[in-house]
Amino acid sequence: MEALLSQFTFLSDQALQGNKNFDPSAMEDLMKLFEIESYKAWAALELVEEKQVKGAEITMPIFSFDQMGLKDDLLHGIYNYGFEKPSAIQQRAVMPIINGRDPNLVPEKTSMIALTVCQVVDTASREYLKKAAIATQCAWRGRVAHKELWKLKMAARKTGALQAAKNKLEKQVEELTWRLQLEKRMRDTNYILTELAKSAQNLVKRENWNCSHRIVYKISEERLKQALDAESKIVQLKTVMHSLEEKISDIESENQHVTAEGTALVQQAEDAVSNYVNFVVVLLHPIF
Repeated sequence: MEALLSQFTFLSDQALQGNKNFDPSAMEDLMKLFEIESYKAWAALELVEEKQVKGAEITMPIFSFDQMGLKDDLLHGIYNYGFEKPSAIQQRAVMPIINGRDPNLVPEKTSMIALTVCQVVDTASREYLKKAAIATQCAWRGRVAHKELWKLKMAARKTGALQAAKNKLEKQVEELTWRLQLEKRMRDTNYILTELAKSAQNLVKRENWNCSHRIVYKISEERLKQALDAESKIVQLKTVMHSLEEKISDIESENQHVTAEGTALVQQAEDAVSNYVNFVVVLLHPIF
């Protein structure tokens, strides 16, 4: 019984403190064991009482505590504990004590135990049942609170995950938009380079068809000025091509196909410019 009381105290402390390891079913099992032990103790005591009063003098049956001639305060206390009438053992054991019978036949200690054991067991049972109910309610409320807290945590995690996914998608959309704009600029640049190369080639072709020995000897200052302007444009074109080469080099790791096409176009432009320069040099050579 002492072990059960210690275990009950331990479980009650766990329930009141909100310990996660508290199990309400353990409290129920403990109360069942307590009831069983109480019943065993009472049965053993009743068996001893029956043996002790077996040879005692049989008196007239008593059907209520009022017939025992007890004091009013004692009767009031007995009825407050819920006893309605004396048991068979109390009927045979209590009256001989009151009437001053032989204590050897009905021991005083045994008779008083028979009278008070019910109130002890009943009081203890009620008290522990009350504590067990409170502890069980506290444990259940704690379990519900933990469950709600877990739900809130899961909802917060889901919200955080959705926000992270949204941010990731926005970042991907922004990156794709930037890449599309960059590719568009590259296409525009390549188109400009292609047009410049075609213009240079057409210019070279026209000059090849129109040039002759007479044109070479009649070059004037205006042609020289045009050549100088062409040289200035060539320098500007080289500057533009150099800038484009740097841009193409920066995005080469992201779009190799576009870089290859840009490089090919730049090479064509450089060849065209080189041919044009050679042509101009040929034109200017006789002058110098």
